[in-house]
Parts: sequence; structure tokens; C-alpha cells
Amino acid sequence: MKLAAFISGSLASLVRQDNSIKSWADNLKVDYKVLNNFVKSSNIMIFNEVNTEINKPVDIGQGLNVQHVNGYLWKFVKNDNWNNLKTGEERTWNLQGDGWIVADSTLFPNWYFACEDDSCDPATINSTVSVTWNKPDYVHDFLEDNQRYRYERDQAATITPLSQWENNDGLKLKNENGYEVTKPYYSLPVLPLPSFVEMNPNNLQLIDGVPQPSAGIKINLNYWELKYTEDPGYLQHQDIPRCSDDQRPCTCKIPGTETQPDEDCDCPFLTDYQERGGNCPEGGCPSLSIVVGTNVEDLAWRASMDTASATLFIKDCESIKGATDFFSKLVQKLNSRSEYYDKDAMLFKGIFGDKPKPQMETRAVFLDHSRHFHGVEPVKKLLKHMSMLNLNQLHMRMSDDEGWRIEVTDIPELGKIGGSRCHDLKGDQCIMPQLGSGPEKGGGAGSGYITRAQYKEILKIATEYGIRIVPEIVAPGHNAAAIQAMHWYEKNNNDPQYRLTDPDQEESGFSVQGFYDNVMNPCMDSTFKFLQKIVGQFKEDHEQYKHIQNHFHIGGDETNVGLIKGSPICQQKMKDDGLDFKNDDDVNAYFHKFFLKYVKMVGEAGFHVHGWEEVWEYEESPDIFKIYDKSEWDVPAGIDLYAYHWNNMWLMGDGPTTGHMMANAGYKLIMSPATHLYLDHAQYEHPHSRGLMWATRSSNLTKVFSFRPFDFYRNGLTYIDGNKIDNGCEPGTTENGDSWDCYPLTEEGRKNVVGMEACLWSEEVVEEKHIWEQMFPRVFALAQRSWAETTWEETTGSSWDIFKNTTFKADWLRFRYALQFKLRELEQDGMWYDLPKPGMKEVDSNSWSFNNLYYHNPVMFRNPNSTDDSWKPYSIVKEEIKDNDEENRNVEIVTTSFSKFSSGQPRMTSQPYQVTMNKSSAAVLLPSLLVALIFFLH
Repeated sequence: MKLAAFISGSLASLVRQDNSIKSWADNLKVDYKVLNNFVKSSNIMIFNEVNTEINKPVDIGQGLNVQHVNGYLWKFVKNDNWNNLKTGEERTWNLQGDGWIVADSTLFPNWYFACEDDSCDPATINSTVSVTWNKPDYVHDFLEDNQRYRYERDQAATITPLSQWENNDGLKLKNENGYEVTKPYYSLPVLPLPSFVEMNPNNLQLIDGVPQPSAGIKINLNYWELKYTEDPGYLQHQDIPRCSDDQRPCTCKIPGTETQPDEDCDCPFLTDYQERGGNCPEGGCPSLSIVVGTNVEDLAWRASMDTASATLFIKDCESIKGATDFFSKLVQKLNSRSEYYDKDAMLFKGIFGDKPKPQMETRAVFLDHSRHFHGVEPVKKLLKHMSMLNLNQLHMRMSDDEGWRIEVTDIPELGKIGGSRCHDLKGDQCIMPQLGSGPEKGGGAGSGYITRAQYKEILKIATEYGIRIVPEIVAPGHNAAAIQAMHWYEKNNNDPQYRLTDPDQEESGFSVQGFYDNVMNPCMDSTFKFLQKIVGQFKEDHEQYKHIQNHFHIGGDETNVGLIKGSPICQQKMKDDGLDFKNDDDVNAYFHKFFLKYVKMVGEAGFHVHGWEEVWEYEESPDIFKIYDKSEWDVPAGIDLYAYHWNNMWLMGDGPTTGHMMANAGYKLIMSPATHLYLDHAQYEHPHSRGLMWATRSSNLTKVFSFRPFDFYRNGLTYIDGNKIDNGCEPGTTENGDSWDCYPLTEEGRKNVVGMEACLWSEEVVEEKHIWEQMFPRVFALAQRSWAETTWEETTGSSWDIFKNTTFKADWLRFRYALQFKLRELEQDGMWYDLPKPGMKEVDSNSWSFNNLYYHNPVMFRNPNSTDDSWKPYSIVKEEIKDNDEENRNVEIVTTSFSKFSSGQPRMTSQPYQVTMNKSSAAVLLPSLLVALIFFLH
């Protein structure tokens, strides 16, 4: 249950007649407290699963009704039993709803007053505006078990300093004697890392476990003697031609022979990025030999690095680009004049190399613009950092119930009405507020859209980076904003050509998100004329870049198919086709006809067609799915069909296995499982952690890093209730006696697993910084896992065994070493990222151990009882409190950013834990369903 409620009614009698609505909004204090998530009996239901009841007013006592408006918006309305709320008076209402609220960010800010007859301007209730960390200040802390857990059987234990410490410590690699192994901590200062990395720091590069950048291999300086060799014997033996001039990475002044290299070479992949000047070390200049045509086993290239000499072995001419691209990136990171130079970055002695191709052809990020919109600048920032991570697809949801986000020529209503949110009962100016966007037009992140000029700029930038943009215009569901906008287009222009709904439509339930009229009518020609208009514009805008920008996503998810049953037009169309609108199978068959038309339309426009799994599958019986034969889709030759598997709820019927089924059926599969790659989900089991939790209680960095696309069922770690499981899929039988199986990937199916996508749906992305906090560092893990193949991916036994696997831990530690440099890049660009709460454990009565998941970020402390609120090292705070009595021996502990203000204080911190220093069990969850709603008039 989410309340982004406004209070409506005849407000002149709600408080006092001599007060203005603005005065009431300024003086009303709202408190919201979750009392008990465990209560399941119903006294008052403000959310009901019965479709016809959700929008009916419910009397909650003391003169107030609560009523659903649309989507996430609710309202309180006074009824005949209302008595005026006097100055200084406080009233409490107990609300009981379906579901649970266990996190700060689930409640939204910006409640407001409005008049039902539009006789007054709406006004935001001041006490609901401010937010501290992720929690609106009108919401009480979640302190008790029945507030922090979803239900009594919830096994997703709230994290504590001790549990965090143990989780972090468990990821260390230790030898048989229990001592920590340090070598795998050290890798390369870039991501993604290549498939093979084995760095072996010498005694000058690593002193007492501390890296010494001054002793690193100075590949960034231009004093290296460069040599180039092609081995024609090896190339000819492998039936590989000699390299062309375009492929050769170097031009050399002194030609060699078949046994001697060319010398005095210029190799732009190095020299263009190296620093000029500098003297050779004692003993002479180091040399770098580039050898093309050599046996590097299953790799495409391998580099052997030492301080005096280095060799870059490249298998063949086709592998040159991958090797040189990586070296260019590495040199830039070490170059003190480059944009992202890091003084702590260094190149250790060691060996590293990569496979001939990435693990995944498509390495993607998804950004939902519709729920909250933050403009085009974040898109530009994201594209830049995606290019640095070898990510090559940005999928953007441009439309949904909460907003239409792309300008369409000749239909200004789509942007001006569908792209704006405000309190507008008539509906000709904007759609109603959602998700805390407030009553004023243009306020917050509820309003705005991308102009065609801005979209073309995005296409240009993305093309330069080698990233394809995949716009998504979802249909037929999720279209409340478009439907309202096109209603007013028709009224304003007396033109029904783009009408999207049956004017005689009867009430037909609501969507998963609680929207009523949000499905384009699949039986009307005008619906397809509208979609043709939209697809045609995208075709025009993509034409200049069609060699790469030739993909389009049709959505297709979460459609309220019951709409057909209330549409006279659909009833007649189905009857004409020999179908029964009362029969669910026939209704689903008619929606399939809609998708057949939409897919064909997009394919004929020259786009490869992407769609969520609902497009390509059908429910044969409850929880039992089948896949449409690929031959059913009428698309031009050369057009590929991409299926996105997202709804993988573990141990729930066919949910986990439909991805394999689609790949086996010949569709190109993009894996975006909600349990691992939905970045809108919370990162930790804690009230402070922003995010949803319908698919899993949490998905942190380690969980994303552990994702195994080719051993999919062994990604199943917990059931939805938090109970640990050993496998994500088990064959079973439904209540109706229908059975399902856990289908393996066939040989051909495995070839069709072409991509991974991390998805950020934006319901709770209220500010731009929330984009970066939810994406990073988890997108870094996606980049690594989609790029580099591993040796630990396919296992036997329990899903949990992976976290004991030494090869997995070594790869995790190498990744974590590189992570620190990527986090500093984000800080340099002013982009927030998630900072995990630190772990802390009492070693003995006088000492504590603390850590954090990222390892390299500082952990700092402060004394909450001191007037000095600055963060300090543990040693200083320990001295401050050592003589305090037990009640005043509390400290706050945070993980911090690397960057600091001029005062020396960190620019960013995690939300603090508070602990009592002499009691390891005294972790207090500071700021850490039965709900109490309190109104108090100042």
C-alpha cells in the first residue's frame, strides 16, 4: 500500500471558515506511523483486491472517508460526521491496508489540500514536504520487529552492524590456516576487468600490504621502446591472412624480419594517450613488444608486464582491436593529464588477457523516464560512464501511466498533458499527481519530456560512444497518460483519428499498479494509427544513425486484459472473428493479435523488435506458460526478435523457466531477472535502504556480481519470504493439476542468450541522486559479469555454495580492488552512489573491528553526545568517550566517500548506525499493516 494522498472536501467547514487553504496547509501537522505489519484481519480496508471496490469511499471514523483516486494517489474526504478540527487539537485514525510498509522510502512527500469543486488553489501540506535521508519527516522510524518485517514469517532479517561485519568478512579469501590471502586483492584500476587477471606485485610495489603507486609500471610515460612483430608462419598455419594496414596497431621506421621485430615504432593506441617527456629509469628505457600471431590458448590476447620489459601477445589480426582498446583505457587511467587520472592507480607486475569476445553481446542498462523524469543531462552522464564500462545498450521507457516523455510532432497534448502532473480535476492541463509529485504543475520530477531535438542529440552522443538507444513505447497497457492526452487531443481538434479507448467502455477493473483506464483498445483501428504515428517519428529520428540505432521496444508488460470484456467495440470484433469475449482464452488470443500487428509495424519500420516476456508467451493455465512459435511473427527478413525475461519469481510455477523456454524457441534472450537485476529494489534488508521489494527483499552488489546467466536456476538464493533455498526452480504441479518443468537450455538455446540488462524503474527515484545511488555500484557488477566469462559460473550443489568458492572470491576481490577507482570517477562527476552501512564487531572489551562491503572506502565515527558533529577516525572518538558513563558511550559509525570538503569532512556518508562501544549486541536501529495517521493543527 502506497499513499501519495491529498485531502479533499468542502474545506471551509473542515477547519475554520476564516482561514485560507494555504494557512491550513502551513499549519496542519501530519504524522504517519506503521504500527503493525503482522495484522491481517480487516476492520477497514483502504485497498481491496476486488476490482469494483478499490475506488469506493471507506469511512474511517471521526468524519473522514478514504478513497482511491488512481494509481498511487488516494484522498481523504470529510463526510457528514466531521467536526471541525480546533487549534491545538490532535486526532488519530487507524488505517488497515493490504500489504506492508517496512522502509522509509515507501511513503512519499507532498500531501496536499484541494477542493472537490476546484473552487480553491491546491496547497501542499508543509509538514509532509521535508525528507531526511530516504524518509519523509512526517513518517515515524521503523524500530520494532512488526514494523521492520513484512509479515510474521518474514525471514529476511534486518541487517545489524554485527551481521554486516560477518557478511563482509565472509567474502575474504583465506588459506587452510584461516589467514587472509592478499594477492587477489590487487588487479587493474579499470572496469570491466578482462577474463584473466593475475597480478603479482613485487616487494617495491607492495610494502606491508600497501600499494606503492610510485613503484608501478609506468606504461603511461612515452619513453618505452616499442617493437612490433607479425608471425606469418603462425598466421598462415592458422589459415589467417596477414594483417591489413588498417588493422596494424603500429607503424615502424626500422623493418624487421620474420625472426626480428620492427623497431622504432609509433603505436597510437599507446603514444596518443601517454605523457610526453620523462627520463628513462636507471638501466635504460623499458621495452614493449607487440606480437601478432601467437598461441595464447583460449584467449584473444595476453599481456605480460614487468618494470623493465613487457609483451603484448595477440592471437590474430582480428584480436588487435580488443587488445589495443584495453591498453588505451589503461594508459589513460594512469596518465596524470587525463580526465580521470587517479594518483592511487598503478600497474602491478603480472599477466592479464581477454577472450575473443565478451560473455554477452548485449550489455544493457534500462532507465524508466515515466514515473519520475530528470531531464536529458542524467542521460548524457549515464552514456559517458556506460561507454567507459563497455556497456552498449541504453533502453529507455518513454511512456507509462505516470507520464509520457517524448515530444510528438502535431500532437502537443502528449507532452503538455501526458508529460505533466498536477492537481487538475478536469484533466486538460495535466495528469493527476503520482508518487509524491505534488499539486503544482512542473513541480519536482513528475513533469517534463524529451523534445525531438534533445532526443536526436542523445542519439548522436550514443552513436559516438558505440551505444544503441532502444526507445520503449509500451502498449497496450501502462497508458493512462497517453489515453488522457489523446482524449483532449480529440476534444481540442475535433479529431478522433488517434482515439485510444472505446467511448462506451464499461468499468473493467484496474492494473497491477491501480490504474483504471490505462489500456489502449486493441480492437480499434485508431489505436494502430496512433502507434504508426509514433513509430514513424522514431524511424525518422533514427534514420541518420540506422547502422546502430535500429532497435525498438514495444513493452507489452502487465496488461489488464479484462478491458476487452467491457468494450462494446471489442465484443463485436471478437464476435465477428468467432471468439467469445467472456472466455479468457479468447481474450488472450485477441491481445496476441494486437502484438502480431505491433511487432509487424515495428519490424517493417526497419527496427529489430524488443519486448517484455508477456509479448512472446501465453498462459496455458494458471501459472503454466507456453511460448508462441517464432514463425507466427510476420517481420521482414533480417529482423531479430528480442525477449526480455524479468518475472523470475523463484519456486513459483513456470516463472523461473520461461527465459530458457524463449531462448530454446529461437528468440534472442535478454536476461533482466527482477531478483538480481532490478535496481529499483532495495540493496539491504533495512528500513533505511531505498527501493521496492516485491521480487526479493534485497539485491546488493555481491548478489549482482554472483549472477550466473548460464546456470540460471542456481541464482535462486531466497524465496520471497526470505527463506534460504538451494535452487530457484523445482518441477511441480499447480492446484489444478497442471505440471511444469525446469527446462534446461538446449545447445541452440544457449546461443540465443545474448544479453543482460540492469533495470531501474523509477517509482522511488524522486531526485536525480537516487538514479546514481540505485545504479551504482551495481551497474559496475553488471558490466563485469556481462563482459568477462568466468570459470566458476556453472556449479553443482546448493546456490549458496558459490559464496564459498575460492575462484569466485578471488574474482570478487579483484573486482573490488578496481571498484575504488570507478567510485572516485563518479565522485569527480558529482554523481552519488550507494554507500553501505559499515560492519562492526567487538573483539574484546577494549577493541572493535570494523569493515565495509567496498573495503577501500573509509569508515568514520562521531560522538552523538558531543557538540562537535564532525566525523573522525575511530582512535579519536574512542578517546572522547572512554571516560563516559555507560549511557553516554554511544558512537555513530558510517562509510564515507573518498572526496572531502575543504573542512576535511566527507562529501557523502552512509546513513549512520549507532552502537554502544562496550556492548557488541547493542546496535540500535536509529532512524533506522496497521498504520496510525495523526492530524494536529498548530
